[in-house]
Amino acid sequence: MTINEKAGRKVGMKVYAANQQSRAVSINPKNGHVAVGINNGEINIYKSTKNMELTKTIKVLQDSIDCLRYSPDGTKLAVGCQDTCLYIFTVNYPRVFLRN
Repeated sequence: MTINEKAGRKVGMKVYAANQQSRAVSINPKNGHVAVGINNGEINIYKSTKNMELTKTIKVLQDSIDCLRYSPDGTKLAVGCQDTCLYIFTVNYPRVFLRN
């Protein structure tokens, strides 16, 4: 399975349920994990781009995930949501958040 098959769906496509529509993708430069932000407020973490094995699902909130970015050293994942908050996770993904 490729990233396009897993995460390349367009926003607003009614063919797929909200939990199957992605809005953002980021690849960890340190360990190759792939984070995919879903319209239902979840982040799916996959082991690598080659096998796309789901390793963790994080429920951030009810709003969709708009953007994801791993830090250059791969130690943090920043998540932007429609609630105008920035959520920051460490690579083992406990949550710390900053409010605007």
